[in-house]
Amino acid sequence: MNYDAIRGLALLGFLAKKIISAILYPLGLAITLLCASLFFLREAKGKKRAYGFFLVVAGIIVLLLPSLPLTARFLTEPLDRAAGPYCEPEALRSQGVNYIVVLAGSLVLSELGPADGWGPSLPRIMEGIRLARDLPESVLVLSGGCLPHIKSQPEAMKVLPTQLGIQPTRLLIKVGALDTRDEANVLQDIIREAPFALVTSAIHMKRAQRLFSQNGMHPIACPCARRIWPDSPWYHWIIPNATSLKDSTDALHEYLGIVWAYMRK
Repeated sequence: MNYDAIRGLALLGFLAKKIISAILYPLGLAITLLCASLFFLREAKGKKRAYGFFLVVAGIIVLLLPSLPLTARFLTEPLDRAAGPYCEPEALRSQGVNYIVVLAGSLVLSELGPADGWGPSLPRIMEGIRLARDLPESVLVLSGGCLPHIKSQPEAMKVLPTQLGIQPTRLLIKVGALDTRDEANVLQDIIREAPFALVTSAIHMKRAQRLFSQNGMHPIACPCARRIWPDSPWYHWIIPNATSLKDSTDALHEYLGIVWAYMRK
């Protein structure tokens, strides 16, 4: 089987995983339960109608609980704490770090501005640039996914770092990875066993470290984009909102990914 065929199968598996995740995570699961309830609620009475009401209640609970700030904080705080403190360049220098790896969480689109193009990954690239500026001998590695129709992604990824003072010769762009495990495989041949700075969102750090370590690599956690929880009145924590639903979903994604990483090794 040639490389293109293997890559095609990997892409199909990745898409299947995304579709299944969309169905099983809170929003998708709630919609599935509510749609299923319609099948039973067609009955005028009896057990089937009771099943329909049960599915309606279950769907509302599945959607409501993750939408509470209290739930989002409960799920995200342990991951943020596990990521450790912010990293300082002096600590990296003392450990002989030559590579600063930034895991991009979204595609970079060339038609957007240098900052906007990074989308949710902007805090990650900014943290990578901050560390690279104080480690002038280091290489800033930008790793991200890529879709076939986005031809200029590597060029677009270079714009913001160079505008903020990073020389193009210090940039290494790696695109095409489907997920974090794939990124670890792509970078293994470049970094090998040397210690390197791993920059990603705090909530993603534990899983990312695990996947890179499984490849025999030695990542040093450099977390960023932490969830900020301000002091708020008690009622704030029980009022559902879309941001909390997203935070809860992201946290559940990370927990499942951590479990899967341990099962695969």
